Amino acid sequence: MEGELRELINDPRFREYHRESLQREFNTFDILRYADYEIRHSNVLAWLLQPAETHGIDSRFLQWFVDHLKEQFRAAKGEPLPTVNLEAANVRVERELDYVDVTVFFKKERCLFAIENKTGPTTSDHFGQVKRYHETLRGKYKNHTVKSVLLTTWPAGDVDCPDIAQVGWKSVHQAIGSLHEDGEFRSDSVGAFSDSTVNCLKDNLVSRKTGTPWLCSTSIAPYWRSSSDS
Repeated sequence: MEGELRELINDPRFREYHRESLQREFNTFDILRYADYEIRHSNVLAWLLQPAETHGIDSRFLQWFVDHLKEQFRAAKGEPLPTVNLEAANVRVERELDYVDVTVFFKKERCLFAIENKTGPTTSDHFGQVKRYHETLRGKYKNHTVKSVLLTTWPAGDVDCPDIAQVGWKSVHQAIGSLHEDGEFRSDSVGAFSDSTVNCLKDNLVSRKTGTPWLCSTSIAPYWRSSSDS
């Protein structure tokens, strides 16, 4: 282990990664020490997914999320998602219902998305957890279309369950960033918050060019992964 650490520390790519980490700008999440808290990111995600919330973007983020899931399930050759009404009255978003981080219900269509959020790279334990939750939800909501989502910093390969989609925090970061750049967050306070969110995701959950993907491929990866999982 000591030799592997020395090799990692002496690697110029790691030195660049470390140098970048010291150049972060002011961010509310960092000051409150919420930057790598799974529960805080789940709260923000649930807030953005609810069209009637105070962000003022209506169903724009939800629309992106639904479209992104359609692509993921299509690529996995799973059952296609039903067409859903994104109006606020038809959408209900829950936190920690049946132990799931975020659940989105579409009332008229009797459809739900169960989102399990992880602030680290995908592991087999994550898949096992999502599969258990998925089976529980299918049993509880027998008259619903149930789809599950595993949201991580580094999605893995194919999943052997066509009803489970993988989404990367990088995609979420890009979607929020696009909404922010397009001026969709119209109030100054929400705009400032969305800017902090984008920067927080970039610095803590999104893979950098010289960061996470390379680090995960080194000999130190098993130790680093175990410390990042929650």
